[in-house]
Amino acid sequence: MGAIGTILATSDGGAHWSAQRSGTSADLRSVSFVDASYGWAVGTTLDADYQVTGNVILATSNGGADWHPQYSGSAAGFNAVDFVDAAHGWVVGEGGTILATTDGGATGSVQDSGTTRPGAVAFLDPSHGWVGGGQGILATTTGGWPPAASAMPRNPRGCFGSQAQVTDVPDSPKRLEDPQPCALATTTSV
Repeated sequence: MGAIGTILATSDGGAHWSAQRSGTSADLRSVSFVDASYGWAVGTTLDADYQVTGNVILATSNGGADWHPQYSGSAAGFNAVDFVDAAHGWVVGEGGTILATTDGGATGSVQDSGTTRPGAVAFLDPSHGWVGGGQGILATTTGGWPPAASAMPRNPRGCFGSQAQVTDVPDSPKRLEDPQPCALATTTSV
């Protein structure tokens, strides 16, 4: 994935790479494959001043030999995509955009993230997933937002879910202990 619609593919574990025709000049930012055939790529179109002017969703059912655009109904730039099977997928992007589909991208629904710029999305199955961005991490057990969304705040160093531990000590200020950046976040009181 890359600038000017770049898609590279390998069939030998990365020893050799070949370009695939994406049919777009968008800045492609993320790709998700559920098997050797079915995949999706998303990105952002930019003007000469690098301002977001739109987006692109591309889908393939033949391992990337052919990529076809899918309509998003959104003007937001897209940052990440994740599919768990050939039907269930999510796209996140600028302005807090979350798009969800249950039919491989033929149709979709807009979901409210309550954030401004989600940059990552990961699902384990059609129900359990996370969206991360500059304002925290959202988690769902129902396949989307709303309902049942929860937010985990970002730690003061800006890394999501760091093993930051805020400890309350009587008659002293709170202190931040961060022994292992980017592990599970916990908050405790003493």
